[in-house]
Amino acid sequence: MAMLPTNIRKRIRSDYGPERANAVEASLEDFENHFVDLYKVEPSPRIFRCLLHLTVGDEASLARHSEIALSDWRDVILWTEYDKNENRVVMEIGLSEP
Repeated sequence: MAMLPTNIRKRIRSDYGPERANAVEASLEDFENHFVDLYKVEPSPRIFRCLLHLTVGDEASLARHSEIALSDWRDVILWTEYDKNENRVVMEIGLSEP
């Protein structure tokens, strides 16, 4: 696994605490390995940011959302970055960049 960007590593420490950060990073490494096996490319940092945004310090939620992202990574982006408003999808937040 390529080293996670600094902003993602900071977010992990902030959301999960320094005592759980290594375990969460290992979880994301496992996710990345499965992602590469399935899609033959590395997941973008955007996907990691979306996973962290959705799970806010909950390792069980991170595991569930990681499995969902392996099925279709677009779901976690949709749930994170878009808000359904008046039967249309509008950009709420963007996690493409740090």
